[in-house]
Amino acid sequence: MNCTIIELPGIKIDTINYNRAVIIVKLADVSDMDKNDDLLALMMCLINGGLCKIIFDLVSVEFIDSYGIGTIVEIAKYIRQHHNGDVVLINVSERILLIFKPIQFQKFIKIFHSEDEALHYFQYV
Repeated sequence: MNCTIIELPGIKIDTINYNRAVIIVKLADVSDMDKNDDLLALMMCLINGGLCKIIFDLVSVEFIDSYGIGTIVEIAKYIRQHHNGDVVLINVSERILLIFKPIQFQKFIKIFHSEDEALHYFQYV
């Protein structure tokens, strides 16, 4: 997992404006039970600290199991209920999209083709 924090365009101030901060999390090649406990703990810590916009980059993900999907859903539900934020996915492979299709995952979490599209979406959230 690799994380990058980006600040959306706007007026610069001395304190952190969590409405303009977006974290991009590049997930590892496999998103399964073994790796998602650490991801969930880190994301909950950041969310409780004020972060409310998360992009999960699945460019390297070759496999995701139900536990991995459940972790993303849990993070999205928590951030929406408690911090009025959102979670989106980018760079999702066709193979992973086939896994998401039967459960209509894209109706619950927005999926974008690129980081720029996701950042544009977050400018209005």
